[in-house]
Amino acid sequence: MALAPKFAGQALSGSLGSNHTLELFLDYVCPFSKKQFDTFYRDVAPIIEQKYSNNLRVIFRQQIQPWHPSSTLVHEAAVAVLRTDPSKFWPFSAALFDKQTDYFDVNVVNETRNQTYKRLAKLAAAVGLDESKIYSQLEISNKPGPDGSLNSGNQVTNDLKLLIKAGRLVGVHVSPTVMFNIIKQDQYLQVKGLYHREAFSSVETGLTKVSSDFGVAETAPSCLDAFFRDSSSFTSTSQASVN
Repeated sequence: MALAPKFAGQALSGSLGSNHTLELFLDYVCPFSKKQFDTFYRDVAPIIEQKYSNNLRVIFRQQIQPWHPSSTLVHEAAVAVLRTDPSKFWPFSAALFDKQTDYFDVNVVNETRNQTYKRLAKLAAAVGLDESKIYSQLEISNKPGPDGSLNSGNQVTNDLKLLIKAGRLVGVHVSPTVMFNIIKQDQYLQVKGLYHREAFSSVETGLTKVSSDFGVAETAPSCLDAFFRDSSSFTSTSQASVN
């Protein structure tokens, strides 16, 4: 799926000319998304950057989950980061996942929406962004808008709508979900009978196969299964359906 220029910072590596695209649909307050992101960002991303960035494009797709009420707020903060300095999106995402529990229900229930935004703006400042610029995009006014509107959101609301629509268009409902060349991995593995943790012995072996010049991914799904699932710290809840 194409990446809108305004969300270009969601791409970690590769270019529009890359042969293959790996998309990670993650929610900042989903525990399983954190496990996947941490494993990927720590162990896999450095290898991709070093050896496969010309052949594999990696995109972080923000998957807002309505059953986590703070999900909207934390994703809005990430959008504000994208609008301010796209190069800070992945570092901010890492910082946000690191502080994930700070935004769980029990830690936001007794504060106002703007108070949560202020904490998120401080977190953005920790990765080198201007705290006031981030907060100004998130703040909800307690006064009617110029047109008298009472429920128009903040400066990032329209961008957030686009992110939600993008996930719906490709049928993504849960986090984490992984798509490789537009194919959701769980269904492919189930159909092909390749659903093993032991598909490959190492992350790098899997990535070597990803970098091979294959047509309709025949071996890639199982190697992706290896580097996303062959880890004692990660159990996927990815859905099984195809776009």
